[in-house]
Amino acid sequence: MSFKPNINDLMSIKRPITAHPTPDGSKIAYILSKSDFNHNINLTECYIFDKKTNTNYQLTRNSSVSNIKWLNNSSLLLLKLDPLGKDDQKKQQIFLYE
Repeated sequence: MSFKPNINDLMSIKRPITAHPTPDGSKIAYILSKSDFNHNINLTECYIFDKKTNTNYQLTRNSSVSNIKWLNNSSLLLLKLDPLGKDDQKKQQIFLYE
């Protein structure tokens, strides 16, 4: 018996949005997008791939990352998160990962 994906399965696949290598090339920060049909939103999550250890790290969960930038020659990552949902009181947030 083989699996036959439907449109929801295909739309739920995580899709790459952008990738930014560090200036020294040791790490790559990237954003993956996925659809959340239960809440009618598109989630974008940030990951880091460490080339030395060949390991992926997930930095954010259930978020809406809209921009990433390496600072200080590979040691700091700046993330901009947009508010989820339609609440006008929610503001954009900026996070700094070391």
